[in-house]
Amino acid sequence: MDVNIKELYEKGINIQKYFKEIKGTKENDIDSILYSYDFQAGSYTREYFDEEVMKDKWILNGRKVDMTRRQVVELRSQYIAEELKNLHAKTILEVGTGEGTNLCDIVLRCDKEIQFSGLELALSRLLYAQKFADLKKVNIDFVCGNMFSLPYKDNSFDVIFLNHCLESNTGKEKEALKELLRVARKYIILLEPSYELGNEETRRRIKELDYITNLQQTLQELNLNVIRNELFPISSRDNNTAITIIEKERGKIETQTTGDSVYACPKCKKGLKRHREAYYCPECFSLYPVFHNIPVLNPDNAVLCSKYESVDCFLNGRGRNEA
Repeated sequence: MDVNIKELYEKGINIQKYFKEIKGTKENDIDSILYSYDFQAGSYTREYFDEEVMKDKWILNGRKVDMTRRQVVELRSQYIAEELKNLHAKTILEVGTGEGTNLCDIVLRCDKEIQFSGLELALSRLLYAQKFADLKKVNIDFVCGNMFSLPYKDNSFDVIFLNHCLESNTGKEKEALKELLRVARKYIILLEPSYELGNEETRRRIKELDYITNLQQTLQELNLNVIRNELFPISSRDNNTAITIIEKERGKIETQTTGDSVYACPKCKKGLKRHREAYYCPECFSLYPVFHNIPVLNPDNAVLCSKYESVDCFLNGRGRNEA
């Protein structure tokens, strides 16, 4: 692509909108989402520490309030933590964890025995998340990957939750939800802008950005067991968030994943082996890198290496024979 994305971003151009215009589509593809979020990495962390009070911006339990972004994050995290406690989850994954600002505050409000993981498409954002987690002194297993090819085994997490992650994937709602259901063992929590329950400003914003407008209809078409769907207590005035809790059908809940790792090849869904600075799939021979202790388990980053295991065995054997 003969265009400097960095220059477009610095000029304040909406990257996802730009991709849609040049491709002549209303849907966001994975590349546009990746570029958009990777280039804005660091912005959420800066906003967290910004002490500026945002006036006439937020709605708390139906009334307007003035708060800093950090206060909003802390309050949202408190509400989400309470929801997670009510579901008695022991293993929790946030899909679209961003820079970890919400997830770290959630971890601080939950039992220490709970295992938390965070998946994010943009590696740059995960590097910020890792630093933020260190600052907050919390333990989170961060992985780079995408929601349409989750790099986890079936039934790996008691609860999976998304916080404004599904919104931009118009036309791919069913695909994403089916993959989330595969990996979730008991519940899925969606915190997404609501076209159905939001105010007029929210509906106008969703339309302008070509975000999802038919989430509830999609859930009905998939015949999912929605046990709760209502406006979340806190959101911005023009981006009303709804919380939707989906319970996995009892007959479809299988034994939770066991073993040393819940990681699975995002291409073939078979278990991965860790070897040096990489994860390897002995089934489809895909090799995935690890950067700064963050596994990059995205199908697009897979490297074919069918002799990855045998070359070590061969060379080690030659070394012993020659000795």
